[in-house]
Amino acid sequence: QRVQIDGRSYAVYLDRDTARPRVQVIRLGYARRADHPAILVAMVQAAEQVGGCPLVAGSARGDSGVMTARLTC
Repeated sequence: QRVQIDGRSYAVYLDRDTARPRVQVIRLGYARRADHPAILVAMVQAAEQVGGCPLVAGSARGDSGVMTARLTC
């Protein structure tokens, strides 16, 4: 599913076929280095928006290009 947050696009993939669902968020497009901290926050928002529940604390891995995490639901 595609999500837009703060004018930036993200592709969010959700896998609910496991005991604890997994999510992958991919930033689409170029980002300046100064934008990376805000992008990481937006990636968490995108994951929770599509997944419908919060991320498992400490489960997020990756960078401002690709992030994977587990969901609490």
